[in-house]
Amino acid sequence: MVGAPGGVASLGIDGKVPLSQLPDSSGGLVYLGTWNASTNTPTLVSGVGTKGFFYKVSVAGSTLLDGVSTWNIGDQVVFSGTIWERVAESTAPVQSVNGMTGAVIITRTGLGAAASGANFDITSLNGLTTPLSVSQGGTGRATLTGLVKANGTAQFSAAVAGVDFAAPTTGTTAQLLANNGAGGFVNVTLGAGLTFSGGVLTASGGGGGGSGTVTSINVSGGSTGLTFAGGPVTTAGTITMSGTLAVGNGGTGRTTLTGLLKGAGTAAIVSAVAGVDYAPPSNGSASQLIANNGTGGFTNVTVGSGLSYVGGVLTASGGAGLGTVTSVQASGGTTGLTFSGGPITDSGTLTVGGRLNVASGGTGAATLTGLVRGNGTAAFSAAVANVDYAIPPTGTASQLLANNGAGGFANVVVGSGLSLVGGVLTSSGGGGGGGTVTSVNVSGGTTGLSFSGGPITTSGAITMTGTLGVANGGTGVATLTGLVKANGTSAFTSAVAGTDYAVPTTATAAQLLAGNGAGGFTNVAVGSGLSLSGGTLTSTVTANIPDLSLTDIKIATNAMIQATKLGYTAIGAGSLARLMSERLGDFLSVKDFGAKGDGTTNDSVAIATCISAAQAAGKSVFFPDGAYLISSLGVQTGRIFLWGLGNATLKGTFYYQQNTFPASAGTATYQTATSPYFDAAGLNFQSTTLDYGLKLQTTAQAYYMSTFSLESCNFFGHNGMWAQHMVGFKLTNCEFNNVGRGLYLEGCADALVTSCFWKNHAGIATTITYASNHGAGGAVDRRGGSNIRFVMCSWVLSVYGMWAEATTNLVLESCTIRGCDVPLVLRGSSGVKLVASTFTTANTASTLFSAVTGYVAPVTNGAALNAAPSGYIGGEFHVGVSANMCEFHNQVAGTTFPVVYVTGNFNATYPNSASGIKFVDCDFFQDVAHSSTTMLWIINAAGVRVLDNRFISSNQSSTLTSAWRADNCTGVTGFENDFSNCTQSSVSLGSPNERTLTTTFVQAGDPSAVARPGDIWVQP
Repeated sequence: MVGAPGGVASLGIDGKVPLSQLPDSSGGLVYLGTWNASTNTPTLVSGVGTKGFFYKVSVAGSTLLDGVSTWNIGDQVVFSGTIWERVAESTAPVQSVNGMTGAVIITRTGLGAAASGANFDITSLNGLTTPLSVSQGGTGRATLTGLVKANGTAQFSAAVAGVDFAAPTTGTTAQLLANNGAGGFVNVTLGAGLTFSGGVLTASGGGGGGSGTVTSINVSGGSTGLTFAGGPVTTAGTITMSGTLAVGNGGTGRTTLTGLLKGAGTAAIVSAVAGVDYAPPSNGSASQLIANNGTGGFTNVTVGSGLSYVGGVLTASGGAGLGTVTSVQASGGTTGLTFSGGPITDSGTLTVGGRLNVASGGTGAATLTGLVRGNGTAAFSAAVANVDYAIPPTGTASQLLANNGAGGFANVVVGSGLSLVGGVLTSSGGGGGGGTVTSVNVSGGTTGLSFSGGPITTSGAITMTGTLGVANGGTGVATLTGLVKANGTSAFTSAVAGTDYAVPTTATAAQLLAGNGAGGFTNVAVGSGLSLSGGTLTSTVTANIPDLSLTDIKIATNAMIQATKLGYTAIGAGSLARLMSERLGDFLSVKDFGAKGDGTTNDSVAIATCISAAQAAGKSVFFPDGAYLISSLGVQTGRIFLWGLGNATLKGTFYYQQNTFPASAGTATYQTATSPYFDAAGLNFQSTTLDYGLKLQTTAQAYYMSTFSLESCNFFGHNGMWAQHMVGFKLTNCEFNNVGRGLYLEGCADALVTSCFWKNHAGIATTITYASNHGAGGAVDRRGGSNIRFVMCSWVLSVYGMWAEATTNLVLESCTIRGCDVPLVLRGSSGVKLVASTFTTANTASTLFSAVTGYVAPVTNGAALNAAPSGYIGGEFHVGVSANMCEFHNQVAGTTFPVVYVTGNFNATYPNSASGIKFVDCDFFQDVAHSSTTMLWIINAAGVRVLDNRFISSNQSSTLTSAWRADNCTGVTGFENDFSNCTQSSVSLGSPNERTLTTTFVQAGDPSAVARPGDIWVQP
């Protein structure tokens, strides 16, 4: 049969026998081209290759490959089936020796050696004509006695006792040595109080109160300006101080100074300058006066005539005597006065002129007569009779004055009926007399009243008419009957019975009024069960007012009514009335317990109290819009339901920990409506430290639990959400906008994550891994978790999209991971299913976030999917992944990685730890120029299926040699893949593992028959 064991080999699409059908022997070498050992181009990986494949080294280098790092031009790099081996290029014949060809006889002269006798032609020790130099391994000396000393590359010399070494003191076996500071040693004499015996140095007195030995003394001047020479002193000696003590250390900073000195801040002191910094005494005189010269120094002052300076006292010569004035002048300044006749230098007279102005205490006038009048700052003037003052009438001493309205006064004549005597104005008749009125009139102004009959000049009557307005204390109306109603500033009107007032009920003196809604009142009948007496309304029954019996009640400001007395009816047909207390008790609000939600007040106590109350009442907890600081909330547990309207933010870390959950299936203990559970909806969680905004934790338990649910929650701050050992949960419509990590799951299982979004993470957006305490104490060990399903989720612009380690049955369906350096990393995760999803690698995120706290550098650059085994205690985790209807894109220019990289090589013990690798109906894109050798690379795996895929790389790489490869794999099936758009130099590149789907007739009874897709089995 064709292609079957014992049959004949088939031919591939290239007309050649496939490598897989050639005998497995070391002679089956396949030359793949040249290899640059300096840049590792094309990329070779230790332990990864196909047996018999080999390259020839074109550029020497030191690339480490399976323990070999020396590669020369012409060497062959051959894969033995397990490692790459070096076959040195050493079979070529010698072409020449030192430029000589043909039959070459090697001589010293022919090799260009030095002449004989220069130690370059040593054939035996007897051939040395001069001492062998140090650089040649000799001493450079013909003879040496005693101890010797090496001197670098110079010739050896005899060691000097006491310098290079210490000679033992004669007659003693105990000796101490000290470094002499010049590269040698000196003997140290044991002083009093010390003994040295058996290699032990002790104080003579046993260490109790004995003296110690100072082995070395030195002194440093530091920054004082002083220096010390002669140290260190190791036995005896003198340390000599020199230099100049700086001002900053209490010195002068100078080596010599004479006379008076002057400080200069921190600089060195200087000599004071006579006549500038100080005044020297006058010759022949012990008395001297000094004055400031105005430039920071002093000048001498001569004691002139008329003065004497004796014993430190300056006096006038005559006791109270005269001084010497050389010039006198005077100025009136701004006073208005002037002085003439000056300056006087010998004798003379200064004459005052001008007028002293008012501002200087004068009058400002040259002449004034009689009464005068001040005019502010202007000059005084003569007062005007009968304007500024009143002239007494002739022959009388009594006079009255009145203001004339023009700033002066006028005389008032004392008329008939009045008398002015002794300054007292009285009526002539003793105080009851009348005066004389010459004219009388009256005006109503704006009051609404008017007056007629005036003015009266002799006698008559003034008559008032009109209506006094409300603004003037009247009613504004001429006639009113019954009760009246005021109308602001308008005229009074008659009050309307039943509107403005209530008419008393007939035959009763007690009446209640109620507003009629139109500015008036209506009577209220006192019904049964009530009594109105003496203005007091009381109940005549002991029962309370029936619930729901009050409607349209108006409540005063700050008044309170018990919710148990208020009814509530929802809008809509069929709604039933119920108590407001019931309506408000549907849930509990954190603000009812004192939470502020202002972003600065610590609301931890209020929120914890509200949660406890809600748990006791079986209610949910509502967060109104706001920012709630929870810096000291503490760990929460039990059954908790939190919700908001999308604009409430919990700032800090909300930590929920429930040690055990009841199983929800597979056990007789069922979950109930009061079982522990965590639920949050419409809330924002914002971490304020490097911690997570939400932490959910339990211990490892059996499967079939239900632990938490999150819906429409957003995560902000450094890290988003962390969950450990949580099983049976849902995340729906959540967003992770975190700097470092978004979602971090440890040992979690049975989860559904739907329509969630991650963006802008400097670390790993989604991590699925095992907990550090997995399997501890015999607990259930889910390792990295299992059965976690992501549906319609998106990741964008993060260094890592998802990292899944030691996880089983992970599913990504209809998901998109784009703009990430490493979209998807699988480590030891098996049973992973990728369905109708897109994975795009780019290096934008690492460029943006490399300096951000929490940044995690990418392990690869250019691989949209990177899958490998991972380690475990005593073994490893296999990796297994299948992709169906997916797209894989590379947008990192120049990458050497394939678009998808899957390897089963964990280490030498576990070299083949990949299985179940399937890519069906997928698209592989190299969107930019790259340096990869293949687009899909599968290494050391079992059960590989690559079917009906499309590979697109149109002339994007000069290094591309195949569309996909499966190296060192077993059970490889690859066919129906489209390579039409995978080209290099416009030539389509296929795969060495691709085979054409042909139909073979196979006898069913043949024991060597192998079933392959497309074969037809026939019954013999």
